[in-house]
Amino acid sequence: MFKSLATLSKHASLEAGYYLIRLLRYKNVLTQFNREHIITKGLAQNPSPETMQSIDNLVKEIEAAEGGRIEYLPDSTIEEYIKQISNIIQKRSIENLDYNAEEGKELLQKLRTERPIHS
Repeated sequence: MFKSLATLSKHASLEAGYYLIRLLRYKNVLTQFNREHIITKGLAQNPSPETMQSIDNLVKEIEAAEGGRIEYLPDSTIEEYIKQISNIIQKRSIENLDYNAEEGKELLQKLRTERPIHS
């Protein structure tokens, strides 16, 4: 599920994932407000049309899998989707960071063992 998040650019997938989680968290008010209102409420800048389309596609993916609209899904189901999306965007956020984990561990160890300079 959510394979489309992997096909988007890293930035676009993080943005779409964030807004989708925001929408899912406020699913209980979807009967009173439209989806776009919930996603964009309080933002300084609205998501791009491409991001909004990605969010719509992801919502349709959930609704097709569940056989109903997200506003009527149990909270436990919504929480499971939020966990899945969070895991995906967390993995995407650290892709291609171009760092050496071993070198980082060595530097941390060095910092831990060095004596502080006293003034």
